[in-house]
Amino acid sequence: MRKLLDISIGDVFGDLKCISYHLRKNKNGSHSTVYTMKCNICGREKDMLSSTIRLGRGITHKACGKGIKTLDPIFYSRWQAMRTRTTNDNYEHADCYSKKGIDSDEFKYFIDFYDKMYPSYLEMASIIGKENTSLERIDNNKGYSVENCKWIHKHDQPKNTSRTVAFKVIYPDGREEIHSNVREFAILHNLNNETIIDCLNGKTKTHRGHRFLRLRKEAEDELLRSDKKRHRQR
Repeated sequence: MRKLLDISIGDVFGDLKCISYHLRKNKNGSHSTVYTMKCNICGREKDMLSSTIRLGRGITHKACGKGIKTLDPIFYSRWQAMRTRTTNDNYEHADCYSKKGIDSDEFKYFIDFYDKMYPSYLEMASIIGKENTSLERIDNNKGYSVENCKWIHKHDQPKNTSRTVAFKVIYPDGREEIHSNVREFAILHNLNNETIIDCLNGKTKTHRGHRFLRLRKEAEDELLRSDKKRHRQR
């Protein structure tokens, strides 16, 4: 068996750099050399045995998040849900996320989401409670990032999702109208907003006698800009 070489201060393994070492007494009375490794990305430090380091275990920045997810399961579930929406093409609403090009690359690793979003999450959760704290994108045409994310009450989220689209509705009596908020329209007319989305995506043709047609991108952008301007003026 090949003898493990000593590790020197300054040596780099993966994302970690050795900054010091010391002897640790084991239960059987022997001693082991423990190396203090510092992550070059987040700056966290941890003690590791040379055998673990040489085998390449726990030497990536991703590993810095080990154990943290259990500290706040609700916060961790918010990260999981975000990653599912943006990376799983089999997700039921993938057309609104991964297949639309909405990514969460900045938060690929939970540790980065934790470092960048946990303080603001705690601030909002202290006001409305953790269970009610939901992650929201500010601009629904962009992905998840520090600049484009905020925490809101979960009951407010549906008002600003990618389901907010400009569409034409043709009523059973033939009347036509233009709207831009699926959820509000569904509530007002006692309809199912998810079924309306299916109509807009071509998965079904009608919903309780109503036909729904998504407007062209140019018309949609113009209507949504008008809606945002109107809301700011209120």
